[in-house]
Amino acid sequence: VLLVLYPIVFVISSSFSDPVAVSSGDVWLWPVRPTLDAYKRVFREPEIISGYLNIIFYTVVGTMINLTVTVPCGYALSKNSLPGRGFWMGFFMFTMYFSGGMIPTYLLVQKLGLYNTRTILLIMGAFSVYNCIICRTFFSGIPKELEEAAASEALKALRDSRALAGQAKTEDPAFSAEKTAAYAFSDQRKTQSVFRDLPSTSASRLHLSRCSLRCVSVA
Repeated sequence: VLLVLYPIVFVISSSFSDPVAVSSGDVWLWPVRPTLDAYKRVFREPEIISGYLNIIFYTVVGTMINLTVTVPCGYALSKNSLPGRGFWMGFFMFTMYFSGGMIPTYLLVQKLGLYNTRTILLIMGAFSVYNCIICRTFFSGIPKELEEAAASEALKALRDSRALAGQAKTEDPAFSAEKTAAYAFSDQRKTQSVFRDLPSTSASRLHLSRCSLRCVSVA
C-alpha cells in the first residue's frame, strides 16, 4: 500500500512546495515552504483550461454516444433470431484485429472535412467492439423467462396507461392529472391508497387544476 500511496503523496506535496525546494530534493513527504504559485501559474494558461474542458466534453458526450450505439448492438447480437448474426459478429471481430491503418484513416478524415474537429473524435469513438461483446455476453445471460415476463408487464402497463388516458377525458382534469401521476410512479395498490386519501379541499383542487393545465400545455 505504501508503495502505491507514496508517489501520490509526493506529487501532491511537491505541487504545494517551493520549486527550489523540490528541485534541490528537500521534499520527501510533507510540503516545504508551502505556496500556491504553481497552481496560480497553471490556471493562468488558457490551454490548460481548454484542455480540461475538452476532457470533460469528450468523456460525457462520448460516453453517451458510445452507450447509445454499443448497447443496442450488443442486445441485438445476443438474440439467436437476428438474421445474419454470425456474419455480423465476425464482421465486427475482424475490425478488432485489422484496421485501415493510420495514413488511410487520416486521408479519409481529411477528405470528409472533419480534420481538427470535435466531431471526428466522437465518431471514431462511437462504437467499441470489445464493449459490444461485453454487452452481448451480459444480455445472453438473462433468462428467457425473465425477458418474457418483462415484456408482458410492459404490454400490461401500456394497456393500462391507454385506459387511463381515455378515462381522463371524462373525469375532472385535476383529479385525472393526479391519478395519472400517481399511477406512473407507484403500483396499483399504492395508487388506490393515494386515491382514498386524496384531499378534497378547494385549495388542493386549485393546485391540482394548475398542475393539469401545465400538463396540457406541455403536451
